[in-house]
Amino acid sequence: MIAGVILHRLKITQLILTMSTVWLASMMLTGVVPWQRSDSPGVVVVCVMLVGTAILTGAALLLARLVPSPAAIAGTALTVATFTVDAALGGPVQPGSLLNSRPIFGLRWYGFGNVTFGAYASAGLILAGYVAHRFLLGRHRRAAILAVALIGFGIVVCEGWPTMGSDFGGVVALTPAVLWLIFALSSTAITFPRLVIATGSAVLAVAVISVLDWTRGPDQRSHLGNFVQRILDGDALEVVSRKAVAAFQTLTGPLGVGAVIIGIALWVVIFKYAASLAEVQFSTIRPTLVAVLGCSILGSLLNDGGISVWITMTSTATVVVAWFCVDYTLLQGWPARHPLRPPVA
Repeated sequence: MIAGVILHRLKITQLILTMSTVWLASMMLTGVVPWQRSDSPGVVVVCVMLVGTAILTGAALLLARLVPSPAAIAGTALTVATFTVDAALGGPVQPGSLLNSRPIFGLRWYGFGNVTFGAYASAGLILAGYVAHRFLLGRHRRAAILAVALIGFGIVVCEGWPTMGSDFGGVVALTPAVLWLIFALSSTAITFPRLVIATGSAVLAVAVISVLDWTRGPDQRSHLGNFVQRILDGDALEVVSRKAVAAFQTLTGPLGVGAVIIGIALWVVIFKYAASLAEVQFSTIRPTLVAVLGCSILGSLLNDGGISVWITMTSTATVVVAWFCVDYTLLQGWPARHPLRPPVA
């Protein structure tokens, strides 16, 4: 009797965690509906988000059955697909999205913001790491590395291209993380020169995108091209210092300090205890989590939203790892004496 109750609660917990993997995507999709124009915008936007979450959760469970894979990864894949489609269309969903604070604070009204970047980057890295895991099961190391490169750098382009995400700091933070994952999966030693290459390639990537944007002319440039013009005019230091101060303030405020402390504790638990359970079904989970952690730290330091990147990426990693831990428990048949079904490699 008690075992049955515990088993039921574990399954409910896993379902909630599956919902959590698509929660941020559903928050972004609220921008599809003009909820701001309704008489009760708060009620409407909550209803839209709940309906979107239910639909995406159902889609994740269905996808997990059609393409045999963990539901958490299916939810992550749907999240990546949702953000990619929005980027490809020029980010039309962003202005009315709950992930977008810009209409409230009067900042940029186009491209991807800090929370959007955190959600997109963490989901993309986790998806890339899992796809690599599946290829490595078949001893296809080159295919695994190619998959990480295609998914990772595809997200970099969507994140930073001026007519898509138009996010300067996101490109700089995500590129080294993708390269780290490629190095780790290729069994290449992580040396100081390779770290310099990873950092330099991130700067080069954002520089190329910015210069290409600058060539479009003053009337069509995004803030990326405008920054190049500021460099030419000699007043780029003002922009850099302003963003640095904004990032520092979010990290050193009460919310920032609390989020950092809790986040560090979560990462310690993940790496010390939880990752070993997730490795049963996700053999590349450790290098993937290192990539997510590194990206979250860089993203917090390089973006004016600062702590929002850390919170978003840490939360995403925690949810996915927790899902695998619950699934490991179910696969082992706990609290019954015998496994319910054999573990999946």
